[in-house]
Amino acid sequence: MTREHVFGGNRTLSPVGVNLASNQSTGTATRSGRGTGAHQGTATGPADPPPDTPALPAQPGLIHIDDLPGRLSLALLVRLGIVTVLDRSTCYLNEAAGGIFGRASIVNPLLPFGAAACGSLALWVWMSGEFPEALDIISNSHFRAPVLGRPLRPHNRKLNPQYLMRVGELWVTSPLWTACDLACEEADPLNGFSRKERILELMDRYRISCPECLDLLSANPRWPGHATGVRIFTDLKDLL
Repeated sequence: MTREHVFGGNRTLSPVGVNLASNQSTGTATRSGRGTGAHQGTATGPADPPPDTPALPAQPGLIHIDDLPGRLSLALLVRLGIVTVLDRSTCYLNEAAGGIFGRASIVNPLLPFGAAACGSLALWVWMSGEFPEALDIISNSHFRAPVLGRPLRPHNRKLNPQYLMRVGELWVTSPLWTACDLACEEADPLNGFSRKERILELMDRYRISCPECLDLLSANPRWPGHATGVRIFTDLKDLL
């Protein structure tokens, strides 16, 4: 897949561009369309979010546990693999999490207004897996209140709009930006999974090359953890 498959204009991503689950709901994934060149313009997210954490609106993929008949019914649903529990109040349907747009609909109501998913949260949107313990977002603000028992972890990075995509109603960093984000983390954010392994899976799924990642890091030398990211992609380039 070429760069145009992922970032090409405000076009719907086809199954060639994004490996969509066959049972997911319909929707579109587009980039913001606010920048054209590889290094033109910067942004820190779709908008500056307010300081308050939003209430959770009703969403098809999210279930309020109090709406279930009882705790035994929840235990049965978990045992049957129908739901995954996020905290004492909320769970999500595993069927809804089977596709990119379903995962985006689960994540979107958890984020402050104007924030974009990045890091391990963006990885979950693109790749699924274990739901992250912290919610990584692109934002200038700081948030004290956790969401579903998970801290909001803002990253105040200058984000080229070329690498910001919209999946359904969710703004999320592109697979290329997400791979670089994860590589630059000083602490491993992936709940014990091999960071290099998950980055390689992401790169393979969306056909991202190590030179592309190194070029993006070269254009952003002031990223926290920049040296760590360069070292990871240099090592991967030598192995591939």
